[in-house]
Amino acid sequence: MNRIIKNSIFNVIYTFLNIAFPLITSMYISRVLQPAGVGTVAYAQTIASYFVSFACAGMGIYALREMAKAREDPERRSKVFTELFLINAATTMFALIVYVVMVLSVERFRTDLVLFFCTGLLIVFQFLNIDWLYQGLEHYGYITARSFVVKVLSLVAIIFFVRNENDYIIYALISSLAIGGNSIFNIINARKYVKFSKNISIKPHLVSIIFIAIVTYLADLYSKIDITMLGVITTKENVGYYTYAHKIIEFIILLCVAVSTVLMPRLSLLYETNKEKFEKLVDMGIKVLVFITLPVFFGVMLLSEQAVEVLYGESFLPAVPTVRILALMILIKPLANLLCYQLMISTGNEKKRLPAFIAAVIINIGLNSFLIPMMQQNGAAIASVISELVVNLIQILVIIKIVKISFVNKTLLKSVIAAAVMIPVVVITSHLSDNAFIQLAVAAVSGVIVYFLVGILLKNELITLVFSTVRSKLKKGD
Repeated sequence: MNRIIKNSIFNVIYTFLNIAFPLITSMYISRVLQPAGVGTVAYAQTIASYFVSFACAGMGIYALREMAKAREDPERRSKVFTELFLINAATTMFALIVYVVMVLSVERFRTDLVLFFCTGLLIVFQFLNIDWLYQGLEHYGYITARSFVVKVLSLVAIIFFVRNENDYIIYALISSLAIGGNSIFNIINARKYVKFSKNISIKPHLVSIIFIAIVTYLADLYSKIDITMLGVITTKENVGYYTYAHKIIEFIILLCVAVSTVLMPRLSLLYETNKEKFEKLVDMGIKVLVFITLPVFFGVMLLSEQAVEVLYGESFLPAVPTVRILALMILIKPLANLLCYQLMISTGNEKKRLPAFIAAVIINIGLNSFLIPMMQQNGAAIASVISELVVNLIQILVIIKIVKISFVNKTLLKSVIAAAVMIPVVVITSHLSDNAFIQLAVAAVSGVIVYFLVGILLKNELITLVFSTVRSKLKKGD
């Protein structure tokens, strides 16, 4: 349990870096590039991301699982690494060729050729993306340190080189190179843990990878088709509003998910060795996620206007209703990551995810076609929330037949009560000043304090566990 807590802390720090630096970057970029410039780059990055998803071929989660199983055997670890690396190289090369042909063939893309080549670098660097090696080995400390260095360098480059609305191509290039920096560090450091093996067999991986790749691609399709369709049907400004509204929610979800992501290697191992501990770990994961997501959801709903103004400026205020719609994702996606993603993969049921994502893609495209012309970015947000709900309900109906899951217990009820007490406090404190930053800061801090105080009074199991862990660490230190 101590290792899980340690990895959770590192992963939360890592995820915080993934939130803090892009957040700071977006605050700067929104004021320099304005909604139209943000929308232009976001659209190009979305097009490139479809090919990145294909190049990835579902490699991340499958490779993490396989590396977790092989981590205690250096020879097997190197063999698995070589096999997966070569598969990734082949899919990346194919995706890159198709992307280049498409960009050169479509007139709309040719008019901004340099931009699409800059965003296309994301596909090139996918070839070197081996985060799954370090996650499978549970080396979250290295991942955190590497991420910090690369993000500092990229932030400095953006502030130094992106100075006006015409620098959107430079911004796209630096964003792509930042991804490349992570990958280069990974490859150099990998020599400590693996080496290329000659005795390899690609075939055993293909069936699972193909199914995971299809599901992953469908998931990316339904989660990104909104920006693509917004770009086709509406304006660059609407794409900009939606992109940064989505970014706020994405930042929050990443932080919430970070707590449970580190469970994946352990879940894969325990499912094969100790079902009782497996179910206890799942139960703890649900409690933690509900404890975190409930207050965050209500906070975003109540403080979205202040958050948008502080982060992106008044020119992005049309994104406020979009943020409130997308806030429902905070309640859905973190729990779905554990129950519909990690559990389905760790129990070897990845193939059963396919029908859910086929349904989600069809629903999302249909809803976007109907809602975007009427409601622009808000229509895309509604379509995304409904699609997310559908895809995860279908998967939950599958997983509850495989794993014993409890959604109602005293710990969850105590979290609900604490959140209910927090709401009026946030509403009142958010009106104590006319300054948006002060409103946001005072209301957020007050809400957090009240939420934890109520949790302590109710003797919430999670808060008690944290306090006991800290006390035991301090005693050891003495």
